[in-house]
Amino acid sequence: MKDAIIELTKSELFILLGGVGTIGIILTGISVWLGGLISERLKQSWQRSTNRDVENLRATLNKEIEHIKADKQKDTSIVSALLNQSGQINHKVLEKRITSVDAAWDNLLKIRATMPPVVYLTYSILLDSEVNNQTLDRNTRGDGSFGDLINDIDMYRFTNEYSPFTKEIQKLRPFLSQKLSLLLYVYGAVIGRLVYYLKESYSKGKAKPWREDNGTNQLLNAVLNTKEMEFLYDKDNVQSLQQTLDLMEVKILDEMNKMLSGHMLADDAIALTRKWSEVNKATN
Repeated sequence: MKDAIIELTKSELFILLGGVGTIGIILTGISVWLGGLISERLKQSWQRSTNRDVENLRATLNKEIEHIKADKQKDTSIVSALLNQSGQINHKVLEKRITSVDAAWDNLLKIRATMPPVVYLTYSILLDSEVNNQTLDRNTRGDGSFGDLINDIDMYRFTNEYSPFTKEIQKLRPFLSQKLSLLLYVYGAVIGRLVYYLKESYSKGKAKPWREDNGTNQLLNAVLNTKEMEFLYDKDNVQSLQQTLDLMEVKILDEMNKMLSGHMLADDAIALTRKWSEVNKATN
């Protein structure tokens, strides 16, 4: 074999090597082609796998979105139903409040009418320094004095006339605001205290101005602010009693107006709806 190779001519050896080189080139080309084919198939396989993952993710997200939409629609339906129901209830409540407010104001006027005229006149036309037994006992016209009229006050009869109206107002409390109920109570109690205080102090020989009554002072402090109290308790203000009653009536009417304007009902409805929405979310 060695001798055979040695005896090969240069041209023959070149041909032989050239053949081997051609085969190498062919094999190299085949290798590159196979590598590209494998790479392409791997790439396609990865693409298909990725597409499946993307589709699965999209399907999952769509399902979650549909659930969220369903829950949102459910919440919206519940809130809408609550608002409708609340509106119907509020309409009935408003009707009841209207009749209650009307009845309360009517009873307030009746309470004021039970005050004996001599009590109102004594505390409305006399200065604090003039409210005493000496002044009240003067008979300037010969037909009796303020003192005589005060003596004629029958507290038992006054109580029987006064009490039914205060009780009627108490019955209306479930349909009135707390502030209005307090104002009405204080107004009625002040009327009662004025009558009692003048009758009692005069009977003891020491008639006193209404502003010296601690009971009346405590009642008014519950519904009036400091500046209002200072103004009304000015001893030189002869109209202070009338102004006190007028001020309280203004406060009462203002509170009645708020009740009937619907603002309170709207606030109640919004608060109720929010509460139900929170409860619904907590149970889901």
